[in-house]
Amino acid sequence: MRSSAPTVTIGKHTVGNALVLHARERISSEAQSLALAVAHDADNEIVVLDLHDDLPVGIWESVAGALHRRRRGGIRLVVCGARQDTSVLAGQWLSDRLGRPVVAPYGHLIRGASGALFVHAAEGSGWVRYQPGRPPHWEAKRYPRPDWDAAAAEFLPTSAHGAVEPLPAGVWIRDGRDEAAVRAHWQLLASSVPCQPQAFTVVLGCPGTPPLPLDDVARFWRGIGDEGRDRARFVQYGPVQLPEGEVLGQALADLLERPIACFTGVPVGKPERPRIHTVAEDGALGWQVLVRELGYRPRAGANVAAPLPQILSYRAPLMLGEAAGPRVYRYADDAVVEIVQSGLWLRDATAPRYADRIRARVADPRHPALIVDDAEPARVARLRELAEDLAARLDPPTRDRCTLHLASALVPVAPRVAPAAGELTDGLTYRFSAADLALDEAPATVAPPAGEVTGLTVPSPELKTLGSGSRGRAGGSLQPAATPGPPPASDLPVSLPPPPGAGRTAEVPLWEESVAPVSPAVVTTAPARSRHETAPAPAPASVEADENALPLRVAPTTHRPQQHSEPSVLPPETAERVLVALDRARPQGPMSFQADPDPDARGLPTPAGLAEERAWLRGTLTREFDAAASSVSRLLSEYPGFQADPDTMVDAVAVRLYLSAVGDGLDEALREGDVGPQVPFARCVAAGLRRLPSHRGATSLVSDLTAEEVARIRDRGVLTDWGFTHALTEPPLNLPGELDVLIWSMTARRTRLLEPEDDRRAESRVVFLPGTSFKVLDAVLPGPDVRGRLLLRELAADEPDRGRVPFDDLALNSLSRAMEQVGSAGSFSRISPAAATRFGAVPGLRR
Repeated sequence: MRSSAPTVTIGKHTVGNALVLHARERISSEAQSLALAVAHDADNEIVVLDLHDDLPVGIWESVAGALHRRRRGGIRLVVCGARQDTSVLAGQWLSDRLGRPVVAPYGHLIRGASGALFVHAAEGSGWVRYQPGRPPHWEAKRYPRPDWDAAAAEFLPTSAHGAVEPLPAGVWIRDGRDEAAVRAHWQLLASSVPCQPQAFTVVLGCPGTPPLPLDDVARFWRGIGDEGRDRARFVQYGPVQLPEGEVLGQALADLLERPIACFTGVPVGKPERPRIHTVAEDGALGWQVLVRELGYRPRAGANVAAPLPQILSYRAPLMLGEAAGPRVYRYADDAVVEIVQSGLWLRDATAPRYADRIRARVADPRHPALIVDDAEPARVARLRELAEDLAARLDPPTRDRCTLHLASALVPVAPRVAPAAGELTDGLTYRFSAADLALDEAPATVAPPAGEVTGLTVPSPELKTLGSGSRGRAGGSLQPAATPGPPPASDLPVSLPPPPGAGRTAEVPLWEESVAPVSPAVVTTAPARSRHETAPAPAPASVEADENALPLRVAPTTHRPQQHSEPSVLPPETAERVLVALDRARPQGPMSFQADPDPDARGLPTPAGLAEERAWLRGTLTREFDAAASSVSRLLSEYPGFQADPDTMVDAVAVRLYLSAVGDGLDEALREGDVGPQVPFARCVAAGLRRLPSHRGATSLVSDLTAEEVARIRDRGVLTDWGFTHALTEPPLNLPGELDVLIWSMTARRTRLLEPEDDRRAESRVVFLPGTSFKVLDAVLPGPDVRGRLLLRELAADEPDRGRVPFDDLALNSLSRAMEQVGSAGSFSRISPAAATRFGAVPGLRR
């Protein structure tokens, strides 16, 4: 039966392409700006809910009333001023209430360039369509949705430190070790680079981080379909590992064995015609290039010269004059100007024999080049005069950066017979300032040695790898995207986009970035040792390396990990002592609430990293670790493109051990708040869980508490558990107890990938990490013929306790709806007795 909640007055105004509903007297600047910028939606009515945290009771009925009598069709819902999960719950509620489809963001809503709306958070984030009486389904990552959208929808690892992260304009493949630099540059790319319907921008590298290996790009490439490949435009934003003397586009074409297209810089501005700018080493934008896109073809053989890059698109300023050929313009009756990668080339109408070498010269990210041809010495004075006139007509930003070069200084040719009057000295670079443009100044006659030139730069005829030298080469610098329209004459086809979620399954792990910064020495795979080779530290004599395990063995240590204060780990003498310590019988006492433990007793990774904890785990539980590592390594090898580094492998095995009988008693030990062997074990488990997919939605467990105990929980309001909390995403069928505990999850990790292969396996298990807090939404006390009920909501890590908030009501309604659908769902979790004990602990309690 529909509740009769009171309604409140809300305002509604049409702003731009959206209907804005606001609870306050005035529309907020955030909602107004968003409504004015958002693009028209031909299929849905765009509704912006301008909310705030202290919403009055009945706000949602008022919203439904404002929309109920409007035109039929779908609703695209955007919520301002509330937490991200508000739109998820409100979308389903409004769809059921109004009988209309609702498309709402699932994740953080990020405004991109030119009004694009991009949704990004955990796995499965994006625009989700809710329909009355039907389960929600993923629709897109971006609005408006480009043709290649599904190819750039998920965060995926590519190596120990590399990852693919979605952007509004496409994806970014980068090294993630410098989290501060990655965060700053991601914000810049997300807000500046436009989403182009026909151009899938693939940004490579991050300024200030180690060079990106090409293997990371290849792994990403293997995971996308033709619709993403045909529209891909690579952009170099940071250093990339390349063969010496090679440019990015050619290296990619040879590696991927197909034609490749690259932007010559970073695209910024409007999606229909963005500007392309070079990028400095620190990520700052440089000059606006003329050549926008370059196409590269694979070499015909290993020792065959690379073909000349093909210019796919370019811009030509009107001042260049009448077109005289492809990218060639008649600037004067006796001279032409040609658009080349590095800038502009003034020459005679007939191109010299070294023309392709000039055309192949890559752009300098700092300075556009104005090249004066000197094949005929007698013509140099005239061409220099025209070059100075052309430079003076360039726009001020380009003119201030422009440098003048002789063709012979860039491409060495045979010595000329005689110098001409007014000839520029070979090898010198002239900057176009007022003094430099004076014709009456005598030119230098001898080029000073490199290092002695003051105020002038010497162009380098030889280019090194992008990771160590200039990054403004063709295909390496960041440029704006090409304008949508008929494709240029090339063999780069265009195909339809893939279906949503193509290439992904619900059980493929995210394997996110490392939990704590780790030095390169830690993550490097250790050389494989023979069975008879002496290890750095003694190991149990009865244990030998498993031949099927990956070569990731960490030498056992005989010292305990160093913590912030007192040592938190006992000496790892034997596995038996550790297992007995974890699984010792603990007397059952009256219910109490957990106290916050000291940092050294918490089962969470620390800023110091986990190198010693991982070594302790390998060295102490050696037999158990090797047995689990063999099956885990085979399991992970089934996922193409995923490479498990040593740290990832140890963390994954830790999760498998914890879910098995080895982990019995770990949570009880953590909840006691003492220092002991449970701490390094739990920290490795937490690191492994953080790499698994998250679950957002209703979860449940069953406990056996008295009415008095449930009343104490209700009065406390917030529960924090310092052990791992286990729950199920499907209703439990055979768990003992008279208290149903339902939890609205935001970050619980799905463990199906690493579940044990015995009777302790639980297919629909999710696990909350230590330190997670839960807010009590409602409680029904158990009694005779009355089954108890406890409804909780997971609190975000940075969410303050502000009493009742609107999101509580939405979560409560969703949990109530989940309980009502239990009987008709037809899907239940049957848990074996061996695993049932993990699903009976109410978070935050000690018994």
